[in-house]
Amino acid sequence: MAPRLETVKHNLEPRNVGFSKEVADLYQDRDHGWLKKGSANIFAGLYQKDLFIFAMALGKNRERISDFGPKEKQDNVSVDAMTPAQKWALLSIGIAESDGLLCLKNEGEIYSAAERYAREGIQILRSHMEEAGPNYPKKLEVELRELLGLLED
Repeated sequence: MAPRLETVKHNLEPRNVGFSKEVADLYQDRDHGWLKKGSANIFAGLYQKDLFIFAMALGKNRERISDFGPKEKQDNVSVDAMTPAQKWALLSIGIAESDGLLCLKNEGEIYSAAERYAREGIQILRSHMEEAGPNYPKKLEVELRELLGLLED
């Protein structure tokens, strides 16, 4: 059983994080949205926070980050709705990119970096899903196994 991560009060944690308006439709539970329940999409039935964390992790893994201004994004993903594990996954970016835990004194900057990674991650996901189509989950599984070193050379 996984260890239980306690919810703690975070420093300067934003209320919401956002994604680019150009991909807002992908974050929806309606036609052509990736979260639509009953669709064949890998993210069907999940929440915006789940897609955001996945996109952020993919962007970080590929070291792809881009800036976008406040007018270009929608702050629709509630930080309060994130699980402690999701918050710590997000905060791990700041810890990994800083000289230590002092970065946690101002988590706003870390959340901002997470948004920039998620922006790129969603673009990577979009291109992969367009390329692989319904076989994307299998392609992703192969990539994850390679990343974890589970496939023989």
